[in-house]
Amino acid sequence: MRTGPHIGCDPVSYFSGTYMTPWCWTSGDNVTRGNQSSNTWSFVSVAAWGEPVGWMSDLYLEQNGANRHC
Repeated sequence: MRTGPHIGCDPVSYFSGTYMTPWCWTSGDNVTRGNQSSNTWSFVSVAAWGEPVGWMSDLYLEQNGANRHC
């Protein structure tokens, strides 16, 4: 999770196996994971925290992230 939708933005935190709630999406840096690539990022919150706290590449989110544009 980062402070913005770009690889160069500072990390907010690292999560694994944590449920994220996507709020909205925007275009950002292209990210590649295995044989997939995407340039969309979602503004997300950790379900236990509630408020949106950072940006995560949609490749790392279930169902490809948010379905509403920011």
